[in-house]
Amino acid sequence: MIAGSSTILRRSLEKHIVSSFNFLEEFVGSDEDNSLSCETSTFFLFLESSGRLKERVKQVQDMGIDPGSSTFSTCLIVLSAAKESKWIEKMEAYKRWGCSEDEVLTSFKKQPWIMMISVEKLHAVISFFVDEIGWESSEVVRRYFMFTQSLNKRMIPRWSVFRELLSKGLVKREVTVRALFQMNEDMFCEKYVNPYKNEFPLLLKLYHDKLEASDDGIRNSINI
Repeated sequence: MIAGSSTILRRSLEKHIVSSFNFLEEFVGSDEDNSLSCETSTFFLFLESSGRLKERVKQVQDMGIDPGSSTFSTCLIVLSAAKESKWIEKMEAYKRWGCSEDEVLTSFKKQPWIMMISVEKLHAVISFFVDEIGWESSEVVRRYFMFTQSLNKRMIPRWSVFRELLSKGLVKREVTVRALFQMNEDMFCEKYVNPYKNEFPLLLKLYHDKLEASDDGIRNSINI
């Protein structure tokens, strides 16, 4: 961890590292828990000045996040990594999709990484779920998992196939979207492609075409 964060070696042991560790210990609890926070953050927090670290801790506390919660240190990391201008930019992006600030902060408390998604991917994913699947934008924001999937290589091709099967009455809408996108490639093909490839050969072509489109660069400029 130290080798991966060599900047820490240029910090004062007593004035910076020890004081920061002791400060965090007041909020996290035992030395064992504090060590775990340091390990999961890969010393990222110790790269900030003690004063700035205290500001970040206060920010997280003011959001109502319990210092003893599993997301406390992650929220600190995200706030430390995100520039204020980027934070505001992403908050405004969520608002443009009809999400209130309270809704975004509620999701942030549970899934801090929603504020580390690029604005481009944020718009692309929410647009897909709202326009294609019919979800409310706030529903997407509550499910960080959806932002971790490749839009062009997984979600669009799979939804195209599922929507086609749905229109023919061959599958039921009760299948959860999360399950549809989370299953591995073999399982998806076995369940939704292979059983119908002889009866509906265009279905297999549709799926392959969507996958090839993503590989050929027919996608958004950002790598989603």
